[in-house]
Amino acid sequence: MKVLYISRVNPFINGGGPFASRAYIDAFMELSEHFTLMIADNCIVPDNYKQSADIVYVPKRPFKEKLLFPFTGRLHRFIPFISDYWQNINEDRFDTVVLNGGVLAGDMVDFFKSKKLKVITIHHNVERRYHKDNKTIESFGGLYAGYINKNEKKALLNSDLNLSISNDDIQEFKDIYDLPENIWVKYLGCFENKERRTENILLQPDNCTLAITGSLHDYQTEDGITHFLKELYTPIISKYPDINIIIAGRNPGKKLIEKCKRSNIELIANPENMDAVIKKSSVYIAPARLGSGLKLRVMDGLRNGKAILTHPTSAKGYDLFHNKDYFKQYHSVEDFMEKLDYLLNNQFNPLCIKTDYEKYFSFPSGLERLKVILNEELNNESTIYKS
Repeated sequence: MKVLYISRVNPFINGGGPFASRAYIDAFMELSEHFTLMIADNCIVPDNYKQSADIVYVPKRPFKEKLLFPFTGRLHRFIPFISDYWQNINEDRFDTVVLNGGVLAGDMVDFFKSKKLKVITIHHNVERRYHKDNKTIESFGGLYAGYINKNEKKALLNSDLNLSISNDDIQEFKDIYDLPENIWVKYLGCFENKERRTENILLQPDNCTLAITGSLHDYQTEDGITHFLKELYTPIISKYPDINIIIAGRNPGKKLIEKCKRSNIELIANPENMDAVIKKSSVYIAPARLGSGLKLRVMDGLRNGKAILTHPTSAKGYDLFHNKDYFKQYHSVEDFMEKLDYLLNNQFNPLCIKTDYEKYFSFPSGLERLKVILNEELNNESTIYKS
């Protein structure tokens, strides 16, 4: 393949979206004879990517154009940049374009189809749910998702191949957009990037410690933690007065900092090594209740060999773990306490948890899934890849 990969997300920073995007970039790079990455001009690209790929930087939109998006419906900077860029390249430079997200793809799919390229769209989540739950600017603070719906549906209907991060999202796409039978969304899932390696796991700590991590400035993360503190903290402390609760992540706001000023809670802002924080815990808690897609922080808990206690929303995409005895979902306060009792009072082998994790979320496993999909769905000359 000769691939143009366009990402609205900066794949080289910390966070769920960047984590997934970097893994997908690595996989397509591995399978391409030529690879070009098109990203925003404020992204700092590591040297090894500059050596392995062509990098195209897209400048900011003029402020006036950003200001007018409620009237134009343009949600990103890549239009009209791509039209100008195309005038200055050879027509055979690319045979495949990978669009990293449904909102991005909806605006651009017609352009690339007119250029006779194969269009692959990676749907990281159900965009309308993500934007409304997180009250983004694009959804007018969660009040209106018309432009998002239009773009996402257009991407689903017109891409040559749609890839999804979870089976739950695939079903939701069908329910929301009433997709025709000939429109298929293939399950790719998420996986580690090429350079990431699991570390040796420390022994299970003797003390009772719970860990919650995430980007603490994100709306859905703060909502989950706020609900945890309001509904679950008191029953936990009542039954386990000596328990430790670690809440760690990037850029917590003042309100969240104040909420965490309680006994038994340690708030760690911007930790240098999140794995080291998680290793201190006995059970990893995933309380996020909003959004869609795969909650990548659960991967952090599994990678470090921890038992998982998660809200059902955060369990989406982890279907293969739902029957594991170390992976529990809760649906109420009573259910949470029952599952917590079970996880704290039973011993689980961290190495077994890590092994289960690597079978599915390692880079080789993800790369193999992508190979199979490309062979099955786009089996023609344009998708012959290097192995």
